[in-house]
Amino acid sequence: MRRIVLFLVLALPVFSKAHATTLDEAANKMAKVVAENPFFLKLSAINLKVNGYLAYVEDEQLFGQAEKWVGPERSWQLAAGDCEEFVMLKEYFLTKAGIAPESMHYLIQNEHILLLVEHEGEALLLDNRTNFIKRIRVGAESLAKLPSKAEILARKRAAATAG
Repeated sequence: MRRIVLFLVLALPVFSKAHATTLDEAANKMAKVVAENPFFLKLSAINLKVNGYLAYVEDEQLFGQAEKWVGPERSWQLAAGDCEEFVMLKEYFLTKAGIAPESMHYLIQNEHILLLVEHEGEALLLDNRTNFIKRIRVGAESLAKLPSKAEILARKRAAATAG
């Protein structure tokens, strides 16, 4: 437990704008901080840090339109975004920390997007609404049926224009 607390304290400055001016710089620093830690601890640290770094702001308020995906670089600069910006920034940091991109999937639940990360027969859900990572069992056939990022974006855009 002491190691986890110390690890998280050391990771805190990585997401401070005073300590990292660019997204790449922050991601590289975070990758170094989490490098020697177990998989779940890497996930937890990055989930916690992104959730604490970005302010949740709806696209309408931030960009003046119902739906807009801006990607990790822009959301890092703004330090704000809605659920898909959280997901994309987490995916970016996890990839830089050595987590295989093919193990990450976008999961949509009631127009809310989460990041699902496969690891050793489990699916781990990262959500901007909580710092706790939910573990679920899921088969490979279920993962294969998940919609692509492009399909999720199309659904979000359709929902934004319909509502």
